[in-house]
Amino acid sequence: PLVDSQSLTALVQCFRSVSKTISSFESLLPRLQSLVNPKLPAHNVAVVAKCIASMAVAAEGAARADYIKKALLEVKQDKEHMQQLALLSLGGIGKELDLKGQKNLFDIILESFQSESQSVKYSASYALGNITAGNLSNYIGKLLKLLDTHAKYTYLLLRAVREVVGCYYDRQSQIAPFSPEIFKALVAHTDSEEDAVRGEVAECLGGLARIEPQKTLQFLEQSLESKAAFTRSVAVGALRYAIEPKTEKVIASKLGKFLQMMKDGELEVRRQAVLSFTALLKGTQLMNSSQNSTIMRDVVVPVLYTECRPNEKYIRIIDAGQIKFREDDHLPLRSAAFEALGTIVDVCPYRLNMKDFYEFTMQGVLDTDENIVLATWEMYFRISQNQDLQASMKELAGGSSRDAIEGKTSLPMHKILMKFVMKKMGKVKETNASREKDQARECLKKALLTVFKMLETPGMDQCKDFVHLVDRVKNTKSIGNEVKEALKMLQQLD
Repeated sequence: PLVDSQSLTALVQCFRSVSKTISSFESLLPRLQSLVNPKLPAHNVAVVAKCIASMAVAAEGAARADYIKKALLEVKQDKEHMQQLALLSLGGIGKELDLKGQKNLFDIILESFQSESQSVKYSASYALGNITAGNLSNYIGKLLKLLDTHAKYTYLLLRAVREVVGCYYDRQSQIAPFSPEIFKALVAHTDSEEDAVRGEVAECLGGLARIEPQKTLQFLEQSLESKAAFTRSVAVGALRYAIEPKTEKVIASKLGKFLQMMKDGELEVRRQAVLSFTALLKGTQLMNSSQNSTIMRDVVVPVLYTECRPNEKYIRIIDAGQIKFREDDHLPLRSAAFEALGTIVDVCPYRLNMKDFYEFTMQGVLDTDENIVLATWEMYFRISQNQDLQASMKELAGGSSRDAIEGKTSLPMHKILMKFVMKKMGKVKETNASREKDQARECLKKALLTVFKMLETPGMDQCKDFVHLVDRVKNTKSIGNEVKEALKMLQQLD
């Protein structure tokens, strides 16, 4: 099973101790290797690799050298699970011990980037990054040069750079002499057209900000003014990876400018700004300052409400011969906006006018994206369980949407609920098993649980249309199983 960080640390230390006192590395190694097979999940392979690496580091020189030699041979074989194990183990060893004595080490690992297996390629990135971290002076130049000479592996190489940076969060002075060249290499890729590459650059720059806050955050702030939208998105996205106690003071001095990027003209810049805001709200107290409270009221919340609405401007019709389908470019930003509003509800609901909140978010119940629909009901369910917010549920039950839904005029909540139930009934009644049918059932159960919980709110009987509709839903035979399950879940809550 997946082991949490604290348990994993204890497990690794246990194997290291056992290999030195009770049983030798050579005798324990085959037992651990035998646990790995093609069906073992990648994260479990990683746990085994950490144990092997820990024992190898503690083993005698000859035994360790013999294992490294065999592991490098294993990397070249075609058994993916053993390649992954060998690469992760080599990375774990290289993180603690200098492996510069191994000939052609980088070349051997780099060949794994050609694998068809994502797990093998990611394991190779891990190995390169951690081996580099074990001897920066010898390897960092080689790793960064590969970014220039092996463009097709840019993403995987940046993952390796991220591993390097992550190894030095608590050892800033040791990486400081090399940070300028790392910084330069990252900046060269801020305007990459590949989303995955920009994501890695943002995470690396955020990591560097934790090592050199003043310099890196100043660069990110300046990059917000770039004419290149990709560069702006990287800069504002990097902020969420820079969050930790020692960077908060520097972030606080620049935060207003980052939050203003929610009003940028480009979708991806706005999405990254929303994601960074959510991370800040979850991980810091920075939004409690009077200045940031004003920005939250005047900028953040209005923008989030706006982005909750599907935007026809970003809908594209893709013609694939006999089939035409809609591509919603606004969906990632809309999803991020709902997540951000859900976080505000959890962390600081006093920042919201709940009547406005419901009017803008209830259209999420009828969104075309199933994840947003479920997220909306989960958000309402959390509110129904919050004693300080329960009374506001009457605003939801008796309220109407602020904007038109499905091309029609704004709808009262009881009609939105009726449309939602009718939609899900159609899916649930399908005879063939499907992922969509399962999703519809889970979403319907969450919605039913929420509205049943809402009925317990004092004064809810005043919302007669809503109460009447919920009673009708309870007696709808076609969703009888879902109603029973939701009522059972409600009893368990009480």
